[in-house]
Amino acid sequence: MAEPSSTFICPITHELMNDPVIDPDGNSYERTAIEAWLSSHGTSPITRAPLTVTDLRPNRALKAAVSEYRNSVHPKEQTNRHPRAKAVPYELTATGNYANGFVHLSIQPPPDTTRSPCDICCVVDTSGSMAVQAEIQNDSNEKFGLSQLD
Repeated sequence: MAEPSSTFICPITHELMNDPVIDPDGNSYERTAIEAWLSSHGTSPITRAPLTVTDLRPNRALKAAVSEYRNSVHPKEQTNRHPRAKAVPYELTATGNYANGFVHLSIQPPPDTTRSPCDICCVVDTSGSMAVQAEIQNDSNEKFGLSQLD
């Protein structure tokens, strides 16, 4: 049987949605997952724009589509593609080395931990507000994917 559409999968839980809601930007989430997120963050997990529970509306069209998909799949095939893991905070070890005009960062998670893939974003302050400017830049303040944000 075909895999469910990625639009049926909640971006927070990575599971097939049961009670989808939609935000003003058109992003859909599992109701319980986004309500839990908003209780501690107050922003959209996708856009980081301010978001409240009152901004959410039921996504009836998506709920009907997910229900139709569920009904078309044999019950034995309705397994979670991504088992829910409990979020456990842990410390990362980060080291940096400067050589030949480049900074090499190494981030090492603790050994023997089960973890899911994650994105890591590094920000280089080129505004001068920290009294030191980034040394790798061109006239547009860009090189190797770095750009001035402010």
